[in-house]
Amino acid sequence: MSGEKHDVDPNKSQTLEQQQESKVKSLEAPQAQTLAKDLDCATYKEDAQSKTDVISYVGPISRDGYTKLTQIIEQKIINGEKGNNLILVLTTPGGNPDYGYRIGRAINHYYDDTSILIPDICKSAGTLVALAAKRLIVGDLGELGPLDIQFRKPDEMGEQTSTLNIFKTVSELQVATLDSFRHFVTDIRYGSGIGTKLSAEIAANLTKALISPISAQVDPIKLGEHNRALQIAKDYANRLNQVANNLVSTEALDKLVSGYPCHSFVIDRKEAKTLFRCVDKPTTEEESLIYLFSRHYLSKGILERSLYASEAEVIDFHQIMAESFKDQAQEDTSDTSDTSDTSEDKVTELSQTQVEETEGITVSKSANDE
Repeated sequence: MSGEKHDVDPNKSQTLEQQQESKVKSLEAPQAQTLAKDLDCATYKEDAQSKTDVISYVGPISRDGYTKLTQIIEQKIINGEKGNNLILVLTTPGGNPDYGYRIGRAINHYYDDTSILIPDICKSAGTLVALAAKRLIVGDLGELGPLDIQFRKPDEMGEQTSTLNIFKTVSELQVATLDSFRHFVTDIRYGSGIGTKLSAEIAANLTKALISPISAQVDPIKLGEHNRALQIAKDYANRLNQVANNLVSTEALDKLVSGYPCHSFVIDRKEAKTLFRCVDKPTTEEESLIYLFSRHYLSKGILERSLYASEAEVIDFHQIMAESFKDQAQEDTSDTSDTSDTSEDKVTELSQTQVEETEGITVSKSANDE
């Protein structure tokens, strides 16, 4: 019987794709999600091997920055130099969410696949731009931030307030009101022996007298404005993510918008991996070089200068590399010059020593001759 040949039904044979699919289904839900996430990143890395443009954006998210970025891309198109993919090296403290959305839409319009490399801070509207990328490359010093919108304080120069502040205030007032009412009711009811109904009325009046002066400071018009601003940020983020599909879930978007305690909260690479599907450190040689060159570029105070001037520095990354090589050449020339000067000093000192020694020998010989 062992020598018999069995016919194989081709309809019953599984293709490689079907086998992989069945393996994924056999895994538990968290394992399947992790595997799918890894496959997405691996697929993206393979697709990114074709010609890739690299552009650096340093400074506030603004109309000026958006205009400069699109001009660089359009010039590449005119020159026939535009690649299929983009690595946007983004360093920003935040800015205008409207132009953060425009930048995200622009890079997805011009390029098939987009990555955003974060060498330093990428806050607020910068995080909104990051939602347009299919892959985030976060350096060791890189960090994102929550998506809550900032408003200027009308009575303070140069200061801003987060949209989350007013909602946190209202939430705390609600908690304080309930706690105060419960405290007064139990104290009056069991402390004085008054009936429950009368105790509740007295407690309500006491709570109102305590909370009203605080709640009166909450402007309902501002509350509406801040609520609308948060909704705008959420809608922009949702539209950008529909293209990139890099957020792990809708809950991740809610967390980015309102789930963090303050505007300056640090979302590092480890935290970002809980929110986005494809987050890596610089892995390839090209990415590592881009990260190192960008750190050298930022060390010149480019970010501080752009913030002071309220203008974004947006340039093709080849210019950054050329400037870095130029700086290195100048440093090498300076070092060579210093080394040459040191060598000349040593030669001079050595010559003087030899002369002194020669004179000493001559004097000794003269003394012996005498």
